[in-house]
Amino acid sequence: MIIADILKREIHKRRVSFVFPSEAAAQRWRLAVLPLGGLRSVAGGRFLAWDTFKETVARDPARDTRRCVTPLLRKLFAEDLARRNHAAATHTGVETAGLPFRCLIPSAYPELGRAYAAEIAAMLPGLKLLREMLRKAGEAAAPDETGDIGALEHLYSAFLDEHGLFEPAWAHQSESAGTEREYYVFFPQTFADFEEYEALLNTAKNIHCVNLPGAPPIPPPIRVYQHYAQELRAAALQLRQAHERGVPWTDMALSVCSLDEYFPYLARELRLYDIPFRRRSGRPLAGQGPGCLFNMIGECAGNNFSFSDMKNLLLCRSIPWDNPRRNMRLIEFGVRYNCVCAWREGGKLHDAWEEAFALASVQETEDWRKAQCETLRKYYVSLRIAVRGMARAKRFADLRAAYFKFRDGFLAVDRCSEADNNILARCIDELSELAALETAYPDLAPEHPFAFFLDVLRKRRYVPQPEKTGVSVYEYENAAAAPFALHLVLNTREGDAQVTRKRCPFLRLHTREALGIEDRDMTEWYFRLYEEGAGIEGSEVLFSAARQGVSGWGVPHSYFAENDTSGAGDAAAPHDAFAPERAWWQKDAAAFPAFLYPAQKQGFEHWAALLRAPDDAAFALFGAGWKALSPAADSLTRKINERRRNDESHPGLLKVSATGDLNVFFECRLKWLFQQIFGIDEYDTSAALHDPQSLGVCYHEALRLLFARIQKDGPFAAHKLPLYEEWLAGCVTAAMQTRPPFKGPLAAPLRASLTAFVTKKLTGVLRAEADRFDGFSVQYLEKELHFMRDNLLVHGVIDRASAAGSECVVLDYKSSAGRYSRAKASVNEDGVIADFQIPMYVRLFETSNAPARVSGAYYLGINNYTLITVVDDRQKVTEKKDHSRAAYQPTLDTFDAFVGRFGEAVSALDFDAAGTKLQACFTCAFRTVCRKTYHLNAGEQQQAAIAEAEASCSGQEDDDD
Repeated sequence: MIIADILKREIHKRRVSFVFPSEAAAQRWRLAVLPLGGLRSVAGGRFLAWDTFKETVARDPARDTRRCVTPLLRKLFAEDLARRNHAAATHTGVETAGLPFRCLIPSAYPELGRAYAAEIAAMLPGLKLLREMLRKAGEAAAPDETGDIGALEHLYSAFLDEHGLFEPAWAHQSESAGTEREYYVFFPQTFADFEEYEALLNTAKNIHCVNLPGAPPIPPPIRVYQHYAQELRAAALQLRQAHERGVPWTDMALSVCSLDEYFPYLARELRLYDIPFRRRSGRPLAGQGPGCLFNMIGECAGNNFSFSDMKNLLLCRSIPWDNPRRNMRLIEFGVRYNCVCAWREGGKLHDAWEEAFALASVQETEDWRKAQCETLRKYYVSLRIAVRGMARAKRFADLRAAYFKFRDGFLAVDRCSEADNNILARCIDELSELAALETAYPDLAPEHPFAFFLDVLRKRRYVPQPEKTGVSVYEYENAAAAPFALHLVLNTREGDAQVTRKRCPFLRLHTREALGIEDRDMTEWYFRLYEEGAGIEGSEVLFSAARQGVSGWGVPHSYFAENDTSGAGDAAAPHDAFAPERAWWQKDAAAFPAFLYPAQKQGFEHWAALLRAPDDAAFALFGAGWKALSPAADSLTRKINERRRNDESHPGLLKVSATGDLNVFFECRLKWLFQQIFGIDEYDTSAALHDPQSLGVCYHEALRLLFARIQKDGPFAAHKLPLYEEWLAGCVTAAMQTRPPFKGPLAAPLRASLTAFVTKKLTGVLRAEADRFDGFSVQYLEKELHFMRDNLLVHGVIDRASAAGSECVVLDYKSSAGRYSRAKASVNEDGVIADFQIPMYVRLFETSNAPARVSGAYYLGINNYTLITVVDDRQKVTEKKDHSRAAYQPTLDTFDAFVGRFGEAVSALDFDAAGTKLQACFTCAFRTVCRKTYHLNAGEQQQAAIAEAEASCSGQEDDDD
């Protein structure tokens, strides 16, 4: 192989150094070179990464004392240039030669120059090359772009000269020819900035470029899997097998295309197989652990402390808050008073939190709650001052001082883990570097230091230093050409493995065409770079891909198309301890696994300990459950009596409703137990302009007031719609006062718009009423009815019942009728009723008004003015449709049976949820409590399984490492 051959030949020459595409490749070849050359030691400084080489070799330090320009300085220069361009364009500052730009920053939008600063900073190293290309293109190039590029080069050159800096990409042969060292630069054609340094590399006599030869006649093989889980598992097993052959973990590596997407799944697989690993590819500082603090502070300050931004900041577990409980209390206050966002009214910006605290000081009646609100107000004010102190800092030094003030007042960094503390320290190191640059180059100080700092944190990639070593995990490209005993390259699919070098993306398309600039596809070059890493004896590189990846379906890269070895790697399955374990659990294999990984051991130990619990402590939500434990059964019975038998007029009866009891119980018995008896509820930390439940209450109250007035006036008359609409306006206003759909400081500013919104909806409801219920008199409004059945008190509140002669109808208002239908309110082919509300209303009405019969039952959707018919004797009966009361009788009979089943199950404490459909479990708020989806080996299988496990594990403790 090329690298190995050159190292063998040149490593004995002490004045020869070697330049590699990446730091990972340089480090690995530094370790691999000793056995190649038969040396006992070699100077580590002779192995350089390309980025290091550019800074140290592009000039002769003996003759040139200038400092190398850094990416941060380029960014500061670009932002300063954008500011000067805006000043020149608006004639508010001193004009500079070449400014304002016409293309680099569109002349129509000079105020948006900061958005183009990153692009301008990326252009700076290649300016000389680009200027030469434009000169050769002549008239073919756009004059505006040519002029802008020339002006930019002049301004940048003046900046470098003024501050004693040099740009490595602008170096000439004469500047580096004086050095006594020789350099072998491996594969420069793969470098992202190769064109910018091509002249230097080709003319300097002491620099030897080593290029990749033509493509090999036979591409390397690839392992192709159907699913990414198979690919990751096979990779873990390959690493395991290599380690068992004696290969150290540190001599193996994984390079993964789209690593950020795959890493959580890869890490899980490696941990399952007890493979130590360390991620060697960095992630942005702003997205790691407590590094998100600064991003969240920026969001809070930028959005005037909106509730969502405050919640993200105060409840973030990655941030080492000094008093998390106080943060939670502040968020709870925001939920209670709906501190959604700030608003502007009368030219003044209103802070929702301040307004809410002012409102609380008047509305709260208890002294202790008033005192708590005042404490929270002071905390909020101090937090707001600290956050704005950072976001509005005028200098980096001020920003740094503001951070330390924020830290001392709100954080407890001593509670940070070492890894989190390192991340925070690295963020402050970046800030300190910016403060130092600000002192050294005061003319480049940005207008918005905090925004600049945030941008740096979002782009600066940081690799945490792990406590232990292991298999190195790299982002694809980072470890190309690095030699490892085993190097696995995963997810090499089309698109994921694509490597494209975009040249001059800032130029217009026709200018790029005139200059002959094309993007370079380096994908196949990188595949061959990885093969170069296997250039020494004992090194191996293997490629793999899965047709179904994390982000969807794909195909292996066409570079490997002729060597598709689908299914390769399946031979590793017999060495997988998890496979025989699964077979053992499923009773497909009699033998227990020959050895266990630590994760398996721990799982078995926990499982066995639970099953070995004393009989008086044994309990399961599935199977016998509460019935097996008499003390628990007595306690639960008392709990049911306390929670549900609370009607003094009917002592000893269990109250049963449709929505809260029957609907929930027959969806999942455990859900009913958790929700209605144990009182477990989801903890809500959200604030909104209005929630559906509060809005529904407001709708019901407005309709109750309206139809109470109509009831006094006489039967509903369609010709009186204009009069009813006049009444409706007053009823909505009254309902908004007594049952407001929104509480908090925003209630008053929004009252007019919400009143109009509710009025519009209910006007549509009135018109739907006129089409069907003209001439009906109101009989009940929000009327609670009940009947007794065995030890149950079946009760419900009918929104409205109306009658016209012998025709009686019941209506149930729904804010949104989309989730309701006749089919759900009727017994289905399986003998089940999905929604018990309408059949219960029919039974309640007929029981309380015997011998009257309901001839119509409907859902009335308020949002879309939809009348959903469940029962209607007026409709004509056809072969496909029969909404008559007689046709609904089987549903009512089934309802009676379900009420009886409910009473029997509750009396017997039968809450076995084994029959609950998994579809309901996946969306259930209680799934983490009952864990039905994790329920295994129920019933009689448990004791036999534990006996087998104990017998099989007893002889494996000493030798499964």
